[in-house]
Amino acid sequence: MFMFYCENVLSQNEVKEIYNELFNEHLWAVTNPYNEENLEGIYLNSLIQDTQNGKTNIYNPYLFGLFKGISVAVNNKLKEKYGFNLNINNKNIVRTQLNAQKKSNFNKFHIDGIESYSIIGFLTPFWDKIWGGSLQIENQNIAFTPGDFLVFKANRLHDALPIIKETPFYRVTVAMFVNP
Repeated sequence: MFMFYCENVLSQNEVKEIYNELFNEHLWAVTNPYNEENLEGIYLNSLIQDTQNGKTNIYNPYLFGLFKGISVAVNNKLKEKYGFNLNINNKNIVRTQLNAQKKSNFNKFHIDGIESYSIIGFLTPFWDKIWGGSLQIENQNIAFTPGDFLVFKANRLHDALPIIKETPFYRVTVAMFVNP
């Protein structure tokens, strides 16, 4: 199995609080994630933490601590439900980033790494499946529920499917990359 779905990692109230906190912070950058010209739509992301040349850089200590704690909760769900352990610690989370999307974003399938795992969490307080925006990993379409997380091998092609309707919320995800 290359994919593990962890339900109810965060409650609806926790998701609402995190979402509101993220948009009260001045942490979002408007970006072109694929470095291509003529892309339409709103692209927001925020790098929370990364590791380069063996050195960990933490750009937002509060959010890094929050998401590290959430990654431990995800790991506990993995152990309970699947008997799988990512051995989360201070050194094996190599990158943490937030992504926010609205309608008309161009998405491009990609991989996150070779030997690592991707942990993707859905942090939008409410999402109607008719809005689109599901996560597709290779040929599997995964409709998220707020507060749920997905863990998969980072070498799998994936990306968000298009958001097809105007929404009252950004489609917000946290992506954490772990070397077990």
